[in-house]
Amino acid sequence: VTGELVSTRGGSAMWDSEEESEEESQALLSKENSLKSAAALNARDLLGFAKAMVRGSRRIRKPGLNTPATMRIGIHSGYCISGIVGTRNLKYCLLGDCVETAADMEKTGVPDCIHASEDMADL
Repeated sequence: VTGELVSTRGGSAMWDSEEESEEESQALLSKENSLKSAAALNARDLLGFAKAMVRGSRRIRKPGLNTPATMRIGIHSGYCISGIVGTRNLKYCLLGDCVETAADMEKTGVPDCIHASEDMADL
């Protein structure tokens, strides 16, 4: 390999050398395209799951009111961190700005609608 990977940020990579072969360039593009394809497939599957959740919620009746349950869904794509928190009451936590973005979309969203960020739509 003539160029050495220096850093990656936002899906782009920088090398310390401009002398890279055509094969190396094609391999990098192939890997980047396969990652984008995987992200696009995941986004499609997530949207399908969200649609199924909204359809399923309409079949559930609220006790006492006998009206269909409603859902608000927010979908965003980006970086986050997850882990188990606690020593006695273990809880799984998902943290990050992207989690907050999706949560805000859900909180302020219209019932029975799926709200997706521009980052998600770009996938």
